[in-house]
Amino acid sequence: MAVAVADAGGRHPDSLRDQQIGRAIALVHRDPAPNWTVASLAMAVGMSRSAFAARFSQLVGEPAVRYVTRWKMHAALMWLKEENAALSEIASRLGYESEAAFSRAFKRFVGISPGAARRREPRALHNAAVLPNGRTCVSIAHHMRSPPDIAS
Repeated sequence: MAVAVADAGGRHPDSLRDQQIGRAIALVHRDPAPNWTVASLAMAVGMSRSAFAARFSQLVGEPAVRYVTRWKMHAALMWLKEENAALSEIASRLGYESEAAFSRAFKRFVGISPGAARRREPRALHNAAVLPNGRTCVSIAHHMRSPPDIAS
């Protein structure tokens, strides 16, 4: 199932103008389920792994695998809040082998469990949170910011 892409106010305009990186982002947005890796994305857009990794990070501002994870968690949060989708369904849509694996990844990335995210008011999800590893206070909104519109 494709995920609707929301406007991010021009957050990654250079990445979208870049034919290969823009195409890689579009692939992830259209189908977040595959286990996208730097190698698989690079191959899909006809680049070497190292050149793709460097250009993606330069243009997008974060490594490709982190972007993929952020996009998956953004999609999961949308499905939790807007569709009230079951965790097993979300896990399947996003390519996780089990509901437990998805729940662990969600909590590790977002800082709260999927169930807690579903119950919270949308505004509460944008407050500061401590990452599970205890490193720093970060805004969940930073992780969940919608990637830019992709011209199909």
